[in-house]
Amino acid sequence: MQTAPAVRIALGEDLGLPHGEIVTGKMAAALRKLGFNSVLDTDFTADLTEPLHTHYVDRKEEVQRFNKPLHY
Repeated sequence: MQTAPAVRIALGEDLGLPHGEIVTGKMAAALRKLGFNSVLDTDFTADLTEPLHTHYVDRKEEVQRFNKPLHY
């Protein structure tokens, strides 16, 4: 199971926990009890995705400006 920060925040609020309370461990434990063998967090991978997206957008704009094929 893969989880994201927004899910953890919404889950805590829906369970009536104080705003901003950390529920990562509680959520992972509940998912394991439901039968998921592993629970992965997307914090780290989300941090990697943004620079790649920015790089792609920059190259796309450069190609459009110079009307060149998109080759690296």
